[in-house]
Amino acid sequence: MGSILIRGGTIVTMDPARPVLEDGWLTIEGQRIAALGAGPPPARPAADTIEAAGKIVMPGLVNAHLHTRPGRAMGDGLSHIEWHHRYADGYSAGMTPDDAYAGALLAFGECLKAGTTCVLPMPVLSGAVGRAAEDIGIRATIAPHGGDDPPGAKGLDPLEDTLSLIRAQGDPKGKRVRYWLGFDNLVDCTPEYLAQVRDAFATYAVGIHTHLNETHGRIAATRQKFGDLPARVLEREGFLGPRTVVAHCIHLEPEEREILRQTGTHIVHNPVSNMRLGNGAAPIAELLDRGLNVCLGTDGMLSAYKLDHFETMRIAAMLQRVTLHDCQVLPPQRLLEMATVNGARALGLEAETGSLEVGKRADLIILNGGGLHLTPRARGGHDNLATLLVYSAHGSDVETVLVDGEIVVKDRKLTRVDEAKVRADAQAASDRILAGIPAPQPS
Repeated sequence: MGSILIRGGTIVTMDPARPVLEDGWLTIEGQRIAALGAGPPPARPAADTIEAAGKIVMPGLVNAHLHTRPGRAMGDGLSHIEWHHRYADGYSAGMTPDDAYAGALLAFGECLKAGTTCVLPMPVLSGAVGRAAEDIGIRATIAPHGGDDPPGAKGLDPLEDTLSLIRAQGDPKGKRVRYWLGFDNLVDCTPEYLAQVRDAFATYAVGIHTHLNETHGRIAATRQKFGDLPARVLEREGFLGPRTVVAHCIHLEPEEREILRQTGTHIVHNPVSNMRLGNGAAPIAELLDRGLNVCLGTDGMLSAYKLDHFETMRIAAMLQRVTLHDCQVLPPQRLLEMATVNGARALGLEAETGSLEVGKRADLIILNGGGLHLTPRARGGHDNLATLLVYSAHGSDVETVLVDGEIVVKDRKLTRVDEAKVRADAQAASDRILAGIPAPQPS
């Protein structure tokens, strides 16, 4: 990769001082940001120049919880338990490695085109999903949908498969695609399995990802199986801490909130799937006020339907405001932080991505700022840029995406893969899997 100059746009840096550079420019050398500023760009020529006048340049978004099964928008109207059993588990059990690869390309392609450059997927058949991430060019930290209860369940990745991937990757530092430990839920694990995961967590320099307190039913099942609150079980087993990311956290007891704070565990809020499945509203405003690092996830295509992280920001804000009857919680700048720097921090990538700073990876997106829905702009004392990005922008505004200084989306088209083939392969995989899943009976 050579040098790139991006010039003339509004640059939303998200660096610690949060400056916005009008008529800004940014240079990339290889995989990293070399310089940025406002006004006339440096005279030194670049191999490529991207004209960004009228556009918005910002860090790529971080989607910190995602499933990549090759299915979408299934089972609306079913209870959460029936939906999960029929579709989430049904797809997981029915997938081949080729199906997992096809679903991941579809999900990652949609994420990239909507401005997400970094993801934390929780898939089945993680190796195939890792190949998809390598092929399409997204930054991915892959934590498996693991577990061992019931034994031999096809929808749960065996621990040994995960350990093989972790051993093969060696030192994950600097790699665009890397592997973590992960398991679906505590109730999907035997005590013996958790002990093995704990040993691996102590042995390898990787993180761990799981679901926590998504539904009342899961909490009750965990308490029955392990005799304690889920967060206390995770703490007792040695899993909580700054290398741990837990998804959902909708129904937390006060002592669990304090355990998560004290241990420095990261939380991923998934407002769209939480609302769609009727699971409730997580206490995100309170968790942020307590000092926890909270970031955002879309969840999977089966439950959230689409993977537009601009929509995630907007719905996260509105869900908290209507739940708390307070229009001041989660201001737009906070939402942008949750979708960028907080996500990077959760993945241990804060020094590499999440903001536009000299020396960081060139993971960035360029939006067309000229849409009617992004007009009029107001700067100065009436500044509305952050509000427009959170409440008015959507993924289809993204025109160009770079990961590691490589253009992976250009003119709204993926550069590394054939989109028509991605769609066709995902459709074929879904058709084949659905043929083995009984359809729900009309009520």
